[in-house]
Amino acid sequence: MDQSSSSQSCSQSSSQSSSHAFLAEIEAFLQRAGMSPSGFGRAALRDPNFVRDLRGGRAPSLRLVDRARAFMAARRDSAQASAA
Repeated sequence: MDQSSSSQSCSQSSSQSSSHAFLAEIEAFLQRAGMSPSGFGRAALRDPNFVRDLRGGRAPSLRLVDRARAFMAARRDSAQASAA
């Protein structure tokens, strides 16, 4: 294996692990929030198939990751504020 294919393989592996970690974040949020996957996708990204596609191996863009994380943070912050 030459160096370029080795670094490409490492990059793909890193991308896959970050996609899996991101999906795990969403799965935990869904469980805590009691939200359906399609409801999350629709509310956060206007894409009801987003979580299903992630589960199927979709690699999201950084823009979508940022939007989804901002949505989860806002919901977490509002839940904490209403609990206080």
